[in-house]
Amino acid sequence: MLRWSGRTLAAASALFWFAASPVRADQIPSFSYSWDQTPTTIAADGSGSGSISISVGSGTGTAPTSIVAANLSVITSAISPALDTYTNKAYQLTLGLKDTASGQSGQFVFKGLLNGSANTTSSNFHNSYISATTVTEHIGSWDYTVHILDPVVPPITGGITQGGISAQVTAQLDKGPGSGFQSTPEPTALLLAGPGFLLAAGYRRIRGARRS
Repeated sequence: MLRWSGRTLAAASALFWFAASPVRADQIPSFSYSWDQTPTTIAADGSGSGSISISVGSGTGTAPTSIVAANLSVITSAISPALDTYTNKAYQLTLGLKDTASGQSGQFVFKGLLNGSANTTSSNFHNSYISATTVTEHIGSWDYTVHILDPVVPPITGGITQGGISAQVTAQLDKGPGSGFQSTPEPTALLLAGPGFLLAAGYRRIRGARRS
């Protein structure tokens, strides 16, 4: 009768538990971030008294996640039918992102134009990005990708309307040369390796039995 040795089963078991083990802490993309904006306030066209105030966010996170890029406040004293108008108002948002593990930093720049109008009872704005909305930077051992979303400006009430701009942050581990990481086999590959190891060990034992 052919019997599998305890050593062979232990090796196969180790492969299985390695495949099922959780992701290591050093393979979780953790970062801190801070946004900068230009300008801080966007004035209405001509003699209009209205303005759009831009205040940016900062914080920490782990990818994938969504972060606040900026809060928008539209302020107006124009009473209908009068309107404060905004024509091709340019702005820039710059994200500084620092990878926690490596301490290395990168920048992501997004540029846009705001067009629209507002008074004390209504608002109507349209945003156009004039730069790429998805930017990837290699930081530390990760390729960080930031995708900026369209601003959300709700209907105006009481002369002030609050809105905001958010961004999505994802990261992919760079497993190429010089990254400091070795490519880890997929769990399915490890599971398949277990039966293959057992079969190879059994084959060697059969050959050994035949020779003896």
